[in-house]
Amino acid sequence: MVSPPVTLMSFFEKWQNTAVGTWLELLRVAWRLVTFFQDSVSRVTSGLRVPEVRMGQSDLPALAFGVGSAWLGDKEQQQKLKRTVLQALDAGFRHLDLAEAYDNSHVVGEAVQEWLQKTGCRREELFITNKVISLDSDIAQVCDQLLKDCKVDYFDLFLLHCAVSEENEPFAKPFPKMWEEMMSLQAAGKVKDIGVSNWRIEELQSIKGAAVQPVCNQLEAHPLLQQRGLRAYCEMKRIDITCYGALAPLSRGGALDAAPLLRQTLEELAQRHQKTLGQVLLRWGHQTSRVLVTTTSNPQRMEEYLDMFSFELSEKEVQMISSAGFRSTQKRFTWPKCVGVGKFWSDDPMTEVESQEWPALLGA
Repeated sequence: MVSPPVTLMSFFEKWQNTAVGTWLELLRVAWRLVTFFQDSVSRVTSGLRVPEVRMGQSDLPALAFGVGSAWLGDKEQQQKLKRTVLQALDAGFRHLDLAEAYDNSHVVGEAVQEWLQKTGCRREELFITNKVISLDSDIAQVCDQLLKDCKVDYFDLFLLHCAVSEENEPFAKPFPKMWEEMMSLQAAGKVKDIGVSNWRIEELQSIKGAAVQPVCNQLEAHPLLQQRGLRAYCEMKRIDITCYGALAPLSRGGALDAAPLLRQTLEELAQRHQKTLGQVLLRWGHQTSRVLVTTTSNPQRMEEYLDMFSFELSEKEVQMISSAGFRSTQKRFTWPKCVGVGKFWSDDPMTEVESQEWPALLGA
């Protein structure tokens, strides 16, 4: 009996059954698995959803995930924070905003290290801000402890958290001395850039002769607390404004009910752009302050906040929000023990020099 001719297909089938063919097939499967894994990690680690802005020595993501007062609590709350930080990093946040006062840097440090190991990302791909509130202590020692808690070698940005304590108590240490300690930290390479938070013009004036000036002043900022005078002063001194509390008019009960013109404006623009009120507020904050700090434990909210970069308000629309907010009662929602008669901030922000228009500041 004559054997049938060997076709290319039959030859290939026979070759596949050999040991060499088996090994090559295993290699192809392995390569497909590696490619799938790399694509999956790329989706998690790209972090390209948030644009970066230049500040000091760094390009930092314009939206930070904050781990502040909303996360204070017991061990159960801290474990929830760890899970949430991991979710935020997976969602695309690459800027974390911490503080000594929050007492959770160690929790964030655990989350960061776990995420870096999981994704293969490098520390340099994250931007970490921390803040010191124990200003009568040795600031260098506080910074060292925070670095240890966070399990990192340096902070990208380190801030003096406020010019008074959370209880409205003034610090004994003069502001220039505090700032000297901050400059020493930067010179030692423990922090890349240094700045302040919740400082008024008076405190900024006290260090105007320093060789290094703050790269930023992190403030509560939203349409109901615009502090135009402070913004003008900082712009004149080339100090960037970064802001927290951008969503306060929306998240603090009744705030928008007391500001109907602002609510109407936000609703009109949200409908026009097919976005949420929160996204419009965040977009206004980004286009007026560049860098924002926000937080949430809801993964859908994380996606919503990150999506603020998918649209842009026109200059006219930004002015519409600013005008509607400015014509409403200005209000501070944070640091309640520091607000009132004879305290660090007034009950009425409009009585403060920080809210005065530019001509009143020409002599500053």
